[in-house]
Amino acid sequence: MNVWERNALFLLPFVNAVKERSVDVHGIVVHRHQALIGRCHFKNLYRENVYSCAKSVVSLAFGIAAGEGLLSLDDRVSDVLAEWVPEDPSPMLSELTMRSLLTMSAGFRRDPLPHRHSDSFSEDWAGICLGAPFEKRPGTSFYYQNAPTYLISRSIEKRAGETLLKYLKPRLFDPLGIPNPQWFECPNGHTSAFSGLFLTPEEMADIGELCLQNGSWRGKQLVPEEYMKEATSFQIDNRENRLTHEKDDTSGYGYFFWIGSEPGLSYASGVYGQQIYIFRELDAVISVTADIEEGDANQILLDLIREHLIPNLPE
Repeated sequence: MNVWERNALFLLPFVNAVKERSVDVHGIVVHRHQALIGRCHFKNLYRENVYSCAKSVVSLAFGIAAGEGLLSLDDRVSDVLAEWVPEDPSPMLSELTMRSLLTMSAGFRRDPLPHRHSDSFSEDWAGICLGAPFEKRPGTSFYYQNAPTYLISRSIEKRAGETLLKYLKPRLFDPLGIPNPQWFECPNGHTSAFSGLFLTPEEMADIGELCLQNGSWRGKQLVPEEYMKEATSFQIDNRENRLTHEKDDTSGYGYFFWIGSEPGLSYASGVYGQQIYIFRELDAVISVTADIEEGDANQILLDLIREHLIPNLPE
């Protein structure tokens, strides 16, 4: 374990609690008032798959694309991806919009893309998604799935003429100083989008800082301000999210961002404890990488942060 930064002693209660409870945290980085104030790596520093934290990065991509006039929240998916609409589509497909995708309210009966990066599908994933049966009208009920993120990615790709990764490189990754970003592809060569993005905790924290500053980075507006505010604010009730019943995973959802139980908290969340927490009331960002097998990894980490880190944050 290594601890860096002059003020990193404030992290010690959190570090000790993690060790005492045998919580497998790999790294944590803390920003406050737009500055790195502390970080601790429990294991060697390297990029890790941040899993569904990638979904929040796709949200940023949509905001950028909307700002460039490529897409809007009310665009119908069947119009943007018309060539993948089946011959006899569900009547509800015409109601599926970018907004319903971003709020995880697509209405699919089950996730058309339940497997992470599976090569078992021979047909185009966009066609699989648009041919899937619906259970609810789009926009009416939260149901967390992989397919909505992939469809947003393909919509950006369709309008921009390049994969999501290539689109984001000059618009997001290069300005943030994230060199040579790596993101898994589906079998047909499109960015998988819903997972498979590899980042360090430092890179995750910079993405969180961008969100905290409402899309602004070092004086340049990378993501439209109003979109960024909407994306990290309550957009849909998710108390029946079919994943967990922990308080923070049932407090609301934005545009591919979870909303926490206290005012001003939103976060990107990946399985096993890959997290980017945005604490607006504290003007702070906390990023974590971990390998926590319990299904409530996010709640475990948030409770530890609330009890052992936030009370010790330097002013």
